[in-house]
Amino acid sequence: MKKYIINKSQNGLRLENFIRSKIDANQAFLSIMLRKKIVKVNGVHPKDYKIILNEHDEVYFYLDDKYFKNEFKLPFDCIYEDENIIIIDKPKNMPVHSTQSSNHNNVLDLVIKYFISKGEYNPSISTSFKPALNFRIDTNTSGLVLISKNKETLELINSLIMNKKISKHYLTIVKGKMENKEGIYKDYYILNQDKSIAAITKEKVSNSKEVITGYKVIEQNSDYSILDVDLITGRTHQIRSHMAFHNHPILGDTKYGDKEFNKKYNKSSQELISYRLSFPDNDLKHLEYLRNKSFTSNFTIKI
Repeated sequence: MKKYIINKSQNGLRLENFIRSKIDANQAFLSIMLRKKIVKVNGVHPKDYKIILNEHDEVYFYLDDKYFKNEFKLPFDCIYEDENIIIIDKPKNMPVHSTQSSNHNNVLDLVIKYFISKGEYNPSISTSFKPALNFRIDTNTSGLVLISKNKETLELINSLIMNKKISKHYLTIVKGKMENKEGIYKDYYILNQDKSIAAITKEKVSNSKEVITGYKVIEQNSDYSILDVDLITGRTHQIRSHMAFHNHPILGDTKYGDKEFNKKYNKSSQELISYRLSFPDNDLKHLEYLRNKSFTSNFTIKI
């Protein structure tokens, strides 16, 4: 016997479609299942499989395991998952979303494939919410990525991020010894979309946006510093461009970095990890169960 609890993304799904998401069943096999009372919903054998399922409904299958589809296995670690979110630990050299070169080998497409295999997302149903990224990290940055499973959660988390209530910390190695054990850099930022490169300025100029990056030294010597970086604003390439502007380029960064520094340590991709994600203590609404919770990446930086 297998038991499933209908989640938000499955609310409104017809029972026969839910059954087909779990097993390969043609109409004849569905008729046999109905006649032999193979499926129960909330403890009751339904009269037909066209009934509509609601969130929190309990569906029971009295069927041998051999009939069930194999669940797609993610090729990276899942740090946390519930009915509203999934937090995965992205490896280096994998984009978070589809690009011309990535085909379907990207975080979002693989997670969607995983949800489809579990019956949590059905792309053939127009009302089914397509899981979405709450924020992005660079292809060559490893670590935590957050994906929402429903519209209500996507909008709430995006609002929390925009209002700086969700804390995102990074681990990195930068060139040189920091002037202070901890500090905050505040400057202005312009992104050249065509060239995908950011520029930092001390003074506000036309079309610039404020950029704020906090840091705390974990370990350092005269040659390099290992930092915990607090991403206070969330700009594209923010940490990489901002640290380089203050003469502390990230080790291995080929766009904003120092060639000689990279060569010395034989690094060709940035030592940067999205390593900790922390939820606030209020304004969480239906995500109240995540109050003050933090999640940490399993990746480590290497000198």
